[in-house]
Amino acid sequence: MTLLDNRTLLVAVSLITIGAAIVLTILWWIRPKSTGVGHWALGILLIGVGCMSSVLRGHIDMFFSVVVVNTIIVLGMQLIFHGLRIFTERKSFIFYDVAVTCITAALFYYFFYIDPSLTIRTILYSFLVGMVSVAIVFTLLTDQNKIRRKSSYPIAIIFGLFAFFHIMRGIMEMIAPSGKAPLDGGTAETLLYLSSIFIISGLAITLVLQTYFILESKLQSYLLAVENSASSIMIVNRDWIIEYANPESLKKTGYRKEELVGGSIDLLHSKEVWVTDIPKILQCLEGGETWRGQLYSKKKNGEQFWELASIAPMVRATGNVTHYVAIKEDITDIKKAKQRIHYMASHDMLTGLPNRTMAMEYLNNAIKYPNQGVGKVAVLFVDLDGFKAVNDSYGHNAGDELLKIISSRLLHCVRDKDLVSRRGGDEFLILLRGAIDKDVISMVAQRMIEAIAKPVEFNGHLLMVTASIGISLYPDNSQDSKELITLADQAMYNVKHSGKSNFLFVSES
Repeated sequence: MTLLDNRTLLVAVSLITIGAAIVLTILWWIRPKSTGVGHWALGILLIGVGCMSSVLRGHIDMFFSVVVVNTIIVLGMQLIFHGLRIFTERKSFIFYDVAVTCITAALFYYFFYIDPSLTIRTILYSFLVGMVSVAIVFTLLTDQNKIRRKSSYPIAIIFGLFAFFHIMRGIMEMIAPSGKAPLDGGTAETLLYLSSIFIISGLAITLVLQTYFILESKLQSYLLAVENSASSIMIVNRDWIIEYANPESLKKTGYRKEELVGGSIDLLHSKEVWVTDIPKILQCLEGGETWRGQLYSKKKNGEQFWELASIAPMVRATGNVTHYVAIKEDITDIKKAKQRIHYMASHDMLTGLPNRTMAMEYLNNAIKYPNQGVGKVAVLFVDLDGFKAVNDSYGHNAGDELLKIISSRLLHCVRDKDLVSRRGGDEFLILLRGAIDKDVISMVAQRMIEAIAKPVEFNGHLLMVTASIGISLYPDNSQDSKELITLADQAMYNVKHSGKSNFLFVSES
């Protein structure tokens, strides 16, 4: 009889193994993401169940206690190996896992029923467990992630010892077959079970510690990425209270950390945003979707700016939304650039007046939506008389200055809802929306002629021009915008041919 009862030692191995499986299962439950921990838990649980079943040998069916139990233990080792490959982000060998398990079951069946041999079964079991342990060690030591590889050394040592003891047991059985079942074995089996207690205990503790080390390392990496991000990143709870703001958020808004964290999000947004945008954002977030759009935000000093925001719900494993995370980029300069481009596309750069494109759009809208105005729409085509002589005599700078001043004078002749535009050269197009009758239109046209005729001083010279104006009316003369401009242009040329410095309606030309 051996110094220690092997059955008792095997029970201890079983209990420790099952306890380790429970710890790993809890760890997997906390972190449901596929990291291989679930495979470790299931693998160690199968080893524990297999060891416990071995203890019951003699009380349960021999086929189960020999063929099934040994296959279960080898499968448990395979699952640990599979989990480690997932953990180290390696490709899984599904075919290898299935093949080894099937071959194990077939060999144990063969050497139990067809050609019974306890020695071969012992050697087979020892070398199978040793082979899988060596594969685990190789996987850990060849991990490309240096941080993870360094933390895996203790596990590699433990599995290396596990492989050593099982392979040595197999070699000893080959050299000097004992002819005894493991539970009835001698000192070698006792030492194997004793070592298994310490190895499995150390394995469970090391796997847990390594998992937390890797997770902590990842969390630190994520935190550093967020802290050093060039984007503003904030986390708020469901009451829109700010719980985290990265340094870029503080820099952009001008708040100190203690001023912003713990405060409401309305520190950064006006009431208009709460009324118009927040309800839409909430509807999207409560549906589990990410909201993307533009927000008009404000800084501590009251300065307002535009942000492109992406706001996502933070969902627990239970499916509950607990927080919202917002990633925002300042797009104020981009918005200004777009506005500038739009302005350049729709305005004359010299005078700042709308150009012919914008004038055409205005006229089309006036015709398309006549109910928005009252009465007619008057189209006044203005051409300066004598402008070419000013350019020839005093240069283009003089002509440019004259155009700027005349543009300003024309704006003072109309209402805010009317439009004064420059078509190019010395031509202007004025649109009077909601014109009451010809008398009012005539009064406006005469006012323009008088304003343009006033001399302009430039470098000691008096620049003088007059204006010829042709006038068409919607809907009297036409209901087509292009034809209205053409008719007004023709009426303007009739004015020029009849003496200039006057105005003329299409119906009178």
